[in-house]
Amino acid sequence: MADYGKPPIALGRFNFDLLEVMYYLYLPVSILGSGIALPPNVQCCMPLIRKALEASPRRYRYVYLSARKGWASPDNPLNRPGWHCDGFGTDDMNYVWWVGPGTRFAVQEFRNISDDHIISQKQFEQQVESTWDMQWPERTLYALDPYVVHATPLIKPPGCMRQFIKISLSDHRYNLENNSHNYLLEYDWALHSRDEIRNDTHRAQLDYVDRGKP
Repeated sequence: MADYGKPPIALGRFNFDLLEVMYYLYLPVSILGSGIALPPNVQCCMPLIRKALEASPRRYRYVYLSARKGWASPDNPLNRPGWHCDGFGTDDMNYVWWVGPGTRFAVQEFRNISDDHIISQKQFEQQVESTWDMQWPERTLYALDPYVVHATPLIKPPGCMRQFIKISLSDHRYNLENNSHNYLLEYDWALHSRDEIRNDTHRAQLDYVDRGKP
């Protein structure tokens, strides 16, 4: 049985700010060992990426960056709502950092979680008992494997400015509609509907092994 409900691992504090209001979603910054290619306005994220690669349990084929800075409100925390695991059904690694209200983590036992990407989210919602009190302050980089159950922060009205960064390491193409395109890298991927299959790793992120080519 999968060990859902693990805590994240703190990797240290990185004291900087995103330079401007922005919205990058799963921007590829390294493809098949290409080296890190960051647009100028997110060069400040390089120390986080280096730390994530250093802490990673192995090398992955792709590195993605999500970076958001903007006004967060009770109905728009700037991130995906609901209790879930990043990289569900894969061995992807994710690393998160924020300024402002923080990600909530459910560190507890979860029972009989389905392998189905939709059913599992409903089960997480039903079984969450409380949130974990983190001992590290904001601007800390956390490592999340696919068994760390978490959700967006609760934003008090009227809202506040929030910054959020996530580095995702994967052997899969993150090829959903509305993902950001990196003009510094050469690639052309077919994109799939986010609403229909965003959690279904067998369809939303086509494995290079199944395709027979990178």
